Amino acid sequence: MCVESIFFSYDTERSNQGNRRVRSKWRLWTVITVCLLLAVPMTASADRVSFPLRIDYKLLRSLVIQTAFTSPGQSAILDDESDPCRKITISEPRFFVKNTKFQFETRLKVTAGTEFAGKCMMPVAWEGYLILFQTPRVDRKTWILSFESQDSELLNTHHDPTKLPDMIWEIIETQVFDYLKRITVNLAPPVSDLKSFLLPLFDEEAADRARQMLDSLRPGKIEILPEALTVDLSAEAEKIEKETRSGIPETISEEELASFVSTWEAWDAFLVQIFQSLSQKPLSADERRIIFSTLLDARHRFVQELSEKTTSKRDFVREQFVTAWQQLSPVFRNHLGNEPSKALLGYLAFFTAADALSGLDQLGPSFGFEISRNGLIRLAKLLGEKGSPIELLYQSDVDPVLRDVLGMGAPIIVAGPAFDAESIGTGLPEIEEEIIPNPEKTEAMDLSKAVLSFFLKPCWAEDNIRDAEIAAIRQWVLSPDNFEDCLEQIKIMLKEAVDETLKKNTIPAAYQPVFLQAVSATGWQESCFRQFLKKKGKITYLLSYNNTSVGMMQVNERVWRGLYDLKHLRWNIRYNARAGCEILEQYFTRFALSSKQASKLDPDTLACALYAMYNSGPGDFQKFLKRKAGGKHLLTDNLFQEKYAWVKNDQWNHITKCLGGA
Repeated sequence: MCVESIFFSYDTERSNQGNRRVRSKWRLWTVITVCLLLAVPMTASADRVSFPLRIDYKLLRSLVIQTAFTSPGQSAILDDESDPCRKITISEPRFFVKNTKFQFETRLKVTAGTEFAGKCMMPVAWEGYLILFQTPRVDRKTWILSFESQDSELLNTHHDPTKLPDMIWEIIETQVFDYLKRITVNLAPPVSDLKSFLLPLFDEEAADRARQMLDSLRPGKIEILPEALTVDLSAEAEKIEKETRSGIPETISEEELASFVSTWEAWDAFLVQIFQSLSQKPLSADERRIIFSTLLDARHRFVQELSEKTTSKRDFVREQFVTAWQQLSPVFRNHLGNEPSKALLGYLAFFTAADALSGLDQLGPSFGFEISRNGLIRLAKLLGEKGSPIELLYQSDVDPVLRDVLGMGAPIIVAGPAFDAESIGTGLPEIEEEIIPNPEKTEAMDLSKAVLSFFLKPCWAEDNIRDAEIAAIRQWVLSPDNFEDCLEQIKIMLKEAVDETLKKNTIPAAYQPVFLQAVSATGWQESCFRQFLKKKGKITYLLSYNNTSVGMMQVNERVWRGLYDLKHLRWNIRYNARAGCEILEQYFTRFALSSKQASKLDPDTLACALYAMYNSGPGDFQKFLKRKAGGKHLLTDNLFQEKYAWVKNDQWNHITKCLGGA
């Protein structure tokens, strides 16, 4: 089109005479220049980013009660000093949508009479409900949310239409309407908190552009949803496209890896922190399942990411945040903000900030946007009391509150040996015995040890353990010489652990045999039933190839942080077995048996799907079923199926294959 314009302009001007031929040349070069500029790709572009400021009606109700219904019983008393015989009480406010119309309802109690000789004569009383059909609006400058009434309706105490005496209607029309129309919600504080939270998330290179973007933030269209109002927040963002080097793998340095681990640990601590805010809420079984799966899938994904050497980890936490918030948002909105409190605007700011992070994800890393530890701390503070310290510590102690929120019940009772040491003396001759790796993990072993060794340093402690405790541990050190006797004891111990777990009565009797078989097959697959090894005359607990999972059931310390005692997982085989049984029971009841496909799955498939979750997290249940349907099993699927078949068919003699026997 530009070429056609050039020649059209040139031919037209050439037909003229005199100085118009000069103008023709200049016009020709001008058009050529413009076309060339249009053909050059721009490195920066104006892009509109938007995200919702969502106010659920439960939260909106609480905000209105906090400012306009401050009398006892969440009411407002509208006295008229000029008429002591008139009294109006409004209470029970609520917002809802009916027939696509936004409505506000409040209970009314009106009494009126005539004052005579200091008494109220011929009093008239009415009680019922006032319904206002409203249009919400937000001032673009002040961020004040107001409600413009378009129509009204009066109902009796049974919510049926009714007629009122003129005197009562006049009182409602003047005093009540006048009071209600002055009700507003100031959105400026949560928007200010939002800006204060977002700005530090951008790197120095993007700071000016980020500040300009946040300064341009304005409220837009209000959408009335069945459960909430959403105010569209939009801003102009200058998106810079950075050069990408596709196909060239990144090498993660030790310093970058340490930074990545530190940021993710803050993110994991943040999840635990915000889950604790739900500790006193009446969470449903489905809500607890959502929290449970979100936490564990995030942790499993991190452990997997940590073993990758050539990958970009810059956006990992940001991506996990976006995914997690999509799952968790309905749970938090359903329970935070139901009752008036000082933290209401903080809750609204928290919700908006979390939605904003998802919205800003449109900009991606090219904008210099990244979630940091300090950013997560600022976000967590929005849910807490003003001035309360938030540290987001990554601690390993058992957290009873977290177990309760996840629906796991009281912690497992601990008894038996547990030490800080990485190894203990045996009093036996020095015999070197190396860990026999799982076949599917051999390829990644050397890489993972090199990558992860910086944050898990061995601590070979001096022996100060009591002889009785050493003897209690030594009896579980499996070898080709004692495996038959020891295996019988392990089978008994696993049965006891299963029985203890089943006291919860969560697994139907018909599924209990396959559950026991799956537990035994898991112990076989994970460790060849070994909790301990002998190395250089000392006993040490079994540690996985990537230094994250311990003991016979190979319980992952990062995945189950805060839910189990790490010392007992390492040094107490009975505790390790109980923990493994409980984990399998949680997966079995929450995901396998509660799924729509459960009734159509045979016991063998259920057992293998159960191990897939044990190995990779709740999200692997559906992935396993797809693998099975497509005939594309992973090596871990096949190896577990082999062990499961041996357990099911009582072929325990195969254990010598992993113990180094004939």
